[in-house]
Amino acid sequence: MFLLGLIAFMLTSVLCAVAPTIGALVALRLIDGFSAAILLPQGLGLLRAAFAPQGSRRGGAHGGNGASR
Repeated sequence: MFLLGLIAFMLTSVLCAVAPTIGALVALRLIDGFSAAILLPQGLGLLRAAFAPQGSRRGGAHGGNGASR
């Protein structure tokens, strides 16, 4: 699911850059937002899997992820 969201986000972002009309841009940005919504929970799951629950690094990883948004 993460890969699907990533590919969709990248593709629609490129298409937004070359959108011929404002209507096409708005439609592509809508699809871009949906694909970004697919990425968010998957990214948090990847962070959870990558950092052990015992250490304090998981909190820092989630904090850094939240600060970057």
